[in-house]
Amino acid sequence: MHRLHYARAVKSEYEIACLAQANVIALQGHEAAKKAFMNGKSEFETQLYYLAAVQQDQTQMPYRNIIGFGGHSAVLHYQHYDYNAQNMTQPQSFLIDAGAQCHGYAADITRCHSRGSELYQHLINAMTKAQLSMCAMVKPGVNFADLHHQMHHLVLDLLQQFNLVQGSRDELEASRISSAFFPHGLGHLLGLQVHDIGGWQHDELGNTQKPPAHYPFLRCTKALEKNMVVTIEPGLYVIDSLLQRWRDNGFAHLLNNTTIDQLRPLGGVRIEDNIVVADQPINLTQ
Repeated sequence: MHRLHYARAVKSEYEIACLAQANVIALQGHEAAKKAFMNGKSEFETQLYYLAAVQQDQTQMPYRNIIGFGGHSAVLHYQHYDYNAQNMTQPQSFLIDAGAQCHGYAADITRCHSRGSELYQHLINAMTKAQLSMCAMVKPGVNFADLHHQMHHLVLDLLQQFNLVQGSRDELEASRISSAFFPHGLGHLLGLQVHDIGGWQHDELGNTQKPPAHYPFLRCTKALEKNMVVTIEPGLYVIDSLLQRWRDNGFAHLLNNTTIDQLRPLGGVRIEDNIVVADQPINLTQ
């Protein structure tokens, strides 16, 4: 099985075509969900609009869609759909992580939308710019763990730009405080499974390279090869239980609680595209 799992990482033209079409279908759902959110629909109703647009029911989804408004967008695998309509007099944020399938191949796309919050829209714009710069680096020979490490530098740039942290750059990096806001991996292999198998596997014999100890949730440690398909999905969230760990470890002075408090009701952002590894990376989600 090790040989099969290893070979699955590099996709054929047919597989890439299926993944591309799954993205086309999913993007129709994302557009419908955005309109539902902007019109004040509940999380549950927004999910129904998504499913109607993609013409696939929940059992056909490659994973259970994440539809999170406000603080729910900071719950990384939020699985509840609130039935309550939005309060249209209040600014609101929306994170949707939702896919579709084509002949069994999965799309995995995350987008964020703001209704009435300049802060959240600015954060979306900044994260999107950083995410696209990372997508452009998904080339043959690049180690995925190195991309993840580079993304933490970009997240720290955003934390400083939005005044969520304070102190010297050296101290911020030494504390690894970016992991308090960006706790998950940069992405994963994509294919017949949304988290396609073999992300840690480095040869046909089944030998693996586990993630670095300080990035335990990284799902891919491979050197990338042409026609692998990966997700690139950096995020930035206010998760109080994680922030408390850094406070407990003596880094409370690095956190700007005033701006963190402003972002908390909006939860967080994540932007995710599906990328074919190539000398000129192919973004299936654009």
